[in-house]
Amino acid sequence: MFGNPDWSGGADISVTLCAKDDYVPACRTGRGAADGARATAREKKAIVSAIEKMPGVTSYVFEDQKAAYRNFAEDFADNEALVEATRPSDLPEAYRLTARPEADWNLMSRRPARLNGVQRVYNARCLAARASLGVKYGISNWVALPDSKVCAPGAR
Repeated sequence: MFGNPDWSGGADISVTLCAKDDYVPACRTGRGAADGARATAREKKAIVSAIEKMPGVTSYVFEDQKAAYRNFAEDFADNEALVEATRPSDLPEAYRLTARPEADWNLMSRRPARLNGVQRVYNARCLAARASLGVKYGISNWVALPDSKVCAPGAR
C-alpha cells in the first residue's frame, strides 16, 4: 500500500482540474481555454454548477494546490524524499465530492469528466474494487478496467 489509504480525504469522487502545461489528453485537445491551460474561472463555475445538479451528491469541497500539497505531505509523511521532491504546483486543484451510498457513482463520474477544464475524475469505490480484483485474481492491468464493468451503481 502506498501513502494513506484514505487518499481522497474521505471523498467518494475526486474531480481533478487541468493544470498549466498539463499533459493529460483531456487538457490538450482544445477542451480547455487553450491547450495545456489551467481550468479557467468560467470552467470552474460550470463544474460547480454541474456538481450541484448531480443527484446523490451530499457535499463537495474545493481543494486548491496548497491544500492538495498539505494533504499530500500528510498522506506520504513516511516518504520524506517524495514529499521533498514535490511542490504545490505539481498537484492539481480538485473538487472532492461526497455521495449517498445508494447513488449512481458511475453517473457521478461520467458527468463531470466531459466538462471543459476537467483533467480526470477518480471514483474511490471503483479504484478500490479494481485494486481488489488485481490482487485477488492477479490482473496486472487492473487500472484499465472500466468503471461500468467494475462498479455497479449503488453497490458499496
